[in-house]
Amino acid sequence: MEWLEDLDLTEDPSMFFETLDMFDDSLSDEFSQPEEDTKLEPEPFVMYPMIDPLEKGVATKIPKKNKGRTRRRDEISSLRREAQVLSRRLELLRHRQEEEANTGIRRVSGWMMMAAEQQLLRETKEMENAQLRELLRAHVSLSDDLKRLLVRTRARHASIAVL
Repeated sequence: MEWLEDLDLTEDPSMFFETLDMFDDSLSDEFSQPEEDTKLEPEPFVMYPMIDPLEKGVATKIPKKNKGRTRRRDEISSLRREAQVLSRRLELLRHRQEEEANTGIRRVSGWMMMAAEQQLLRETKEMENAQLRELLRAHVSLSDDLKRLLVRTRARHASIAVL
């Protein structure tokens, strides 16, 4: 199982769940019940005699625990716990993404509202500038007319004064 230690299952949740399923499948094969068609004899119950450890000359035989099976069970249970932690973390990240997406829409709509207000303000200012230009042209035209009139009246007064 050295290859398992080299894997970083926290980065890719799908890889983690596939690995977990693989362990479940391998353990289910080992611990699967025999098919109903085959009849197996039940294993006889072996009763170990009570042994006094202080008594000499009596061999003590204690059944060995299957360390490999125990280690795999522990590993699977730790992987299941890690799967629960990672699934909670994934839910939190998805929830956070949804919130950010919703606030992003609000931000966009806020920017859109600001842009619409600025567009309206620009249009009103452009209309005001056009009116002011027209008013300026009218004033320039009036001042030109007044200059001509003034020049004419001076010329008339000068011609009258000469006579």
